[in-house]
Amino acid sequence: MKYPIFAKDELLNPGAERHLQLFRKYWIQHDLGIFQKYFSQVRIERISSMIGINKNEVENEIADMVINNYIFAKINRINQTVNFKKKEDHHDILNDLNFDLAKMLEKIETTCHLIHKENLKHDIK
Repeated sequence: MKYPIFAKDELLNPGAERHLQLFRKYWIQHDLGIFQKYFSQVRIERISSMIGINKNEVENEIADMVINNYIFAKINRINQTVNFKKKEDHHDILNDLNFDLAKMLEKIETTCHLIHKENLKHDIK
């Protein structure tokens, strides 16, 4: 099935080639966004084989998306890997630990309360 927007007729659609290039670029960028969502680190060869484009184009698109703040990624050219995971700030780590400790202490307090309630109910000293 052919779409008229991509038809290579210069009279009816003078920008057909440009539309096709933009569509391909957006499709690749969408796929790279999916990679960022589900992978923390992946080899460039793997991205290239799954998307169906060459490694240089993968690097160029990732670089373009990082520059435009669409994704966070670091490319390690020596190992040929892409790291999508941000390094956590120490403030965020401490906040997460504080939240987890507060939840744990709340559960301990509830458990102690229930044990005390059972002791009173059965008259255990």
